[in-house]
Amino acid sequence: MATFKGVNETRKGATPPQFADAGDRGGRVRHSYDEIDTTTAMTTSDVINLGEIPVGARVVGLRFHYAAHGSGRTVKIGDADDDDRYLAATSVASAGSTNAIATTGFGYKNETGNPVTIICTLAGGTLAAATKGLKLQIMYATE
Repeated sequence: MATFKGVNETRKGATPPQFADAGDRGGRVRHSYDEIDTTTAMTTSDVINLGEIPVGARVVGLRFHYAAHGSGRTVKIGDADDDDRYLAATSVASAGSTNAIATTGFGYKNETGNPVTIICTLAGGTLAAATKGLKLQIMYATE
């Protein structure tokens, strides 16, 4: 039977030993939360800013809740470099929630040198007017 090591385990066993980033071992999980009252003025290709990922933070989770916005309505959650990094196009036709973070977003580390703005891009038509029609929490690990 073979034994393999992950990146941080390999660093630990190197000579001389190397340290994992503080956010990868023993880091603190923080979050960015935002919500918005949706209106019928919000439509296809519109973008809603819903928080940010700090420099050096590694994304470890997502929770997204939404009101019923009507047939064919979808949203995706990402940032300026990848508009569906955290959540691929998801139907918001019926009220619901998801914590299914996209594989491109799980483990993403912000190494840009600046905070990364989280965006929600709309598709499929006009959203319904709803109090707290979209609510997003992104969890990330830091030092």
